[in-house]
Amino acid sequence: MRAAVLTLAFGYLGARSAVTGGFQDNPAAIGVSRALGYRDDGTEVADRDGERALAHRFRIEPDDVPESWPAVTVAGVDEDLLRMCGVLDPQGHQALPLGGYPHA
Repeated sequence: MRAAVLTLAFGYLGARSAVTGGFQDNPAAIGVSRALGYRDDGTEVADRDGERALAHRFRIEPDDVPESWPAVTVAGVDEDLLRMCGVLDPQGHQALPLGGYPHA
């Protein structure tokens, strides 16, 4: 599922990176992130059910995507979806990477 969402984000929505995390005592979640190509991006103390817990952060960029990802087909990406996701402004122009819009 994450590979499919990242394929949409990187291939169609112009995402430059994606982040995720996993608590230190959940090696399965950490393993999935690493298997998908996420790189270590530090640790932080996070709240989990009112308790402090150590969480590992991970980041992936388009160039980090491994060849081993399953093939994903994306269908239904149209201008309405791109506008809803902020990729196009309301007039149909390509949005700038930091959320601004080009001048007409």
